[in-house]
Amino acid sequence: MAYGMNTFFIMGDGSVKQAGEIRAGDYMLGPDSKPHKVVSTRGDKKQLYKISFADGFYTCTADQLLCVKSAPSSGNEFINLTELYGEGGDFRQNIFGVRCGGVDFQEKPVPIDPYIMGVIMGNERYMRRVRNDSIQFPKICICNSREVRICFLTALIDTYGEICDDKLYLDFNDEGRARDTLFLVKSLGGNGWIDKKGVLVVDSLALTGYMNPCLLNVYKINIEPTLSYGAEIEKLDGTEYVSYIELEDNSLMLLDDFTMVPDCSGMVGST
Repeated sequence: MAYGMNTFFIMGDGSVKQAGEIRAGDYMLGPDSKPHKVVSTRGDKKQLYKISFADGFYTCTADQLLCVKSAPSSGNEFINLTELYGEGGDFRQNIFGVRCGGVDFQEKPVPIDPYIMGVIMGNERYMRRVRNDSIQFPKICICNSREVRICFLTALIDTYGEICDDKLYLDFNDEGRARDTLFLVKSLGGNGWIDKKGVLVVDSLALTGYMNPCLLNVYKINIEPTLSYGAEIEKLDGTEYVSYIELEDNSLMLLDDFTMVPDCSGMVGST
């Protein structure tokens, strides 16, 4: 049981690491918003399978447990790829990956109101004066309390957002800012993707709390969260380097898109 070395996971502090960079003693974020200690890691070389979805993919071995649904409205199941393939190697059934419904990060002080910070950073003339090739949004606004993240995202929506065909579009003209905002959206339980033109498209989002985006209020858009997605599975050629990761309590871990996955122990602890 293992994940591909290049699979990205969310750590306890909200940062992102590849599986091959994770070591015993690190802490990984779980869907319960708590950090969970890594007690064991090791590398190997094995056959990998690619699990693809609309906005990304990850890789794992055939015996790695997955957290899936057999239908969007069904309960979570824990099953490995071996059980999903028939004798001829054909995929037997559709599966749906499962994302957590948002997480909470530890609250940290911010130097100015996060909405004002978002408006300032959303001002193109200001950004052209201070930016280099790519400038990312402050991590303190991306990995903070729900209230701070909602305020910051609200400003970005009001500054960049456009509504079309019941979807929210944010064109930052900057890949780093688009990725940061997608992470922010998914950390709040929403869903979206970056299209081929680099535009962030949000198709599900539920914001409640300190403030709702003026844009969404004006258009009276009610975008409900979508926490499951269709996935496709592909057997990769040859063998690749993999990483075994075991947590102290065998909790679920989070990929960088907030997909929930078990650790490599073969057991499932707190969910």
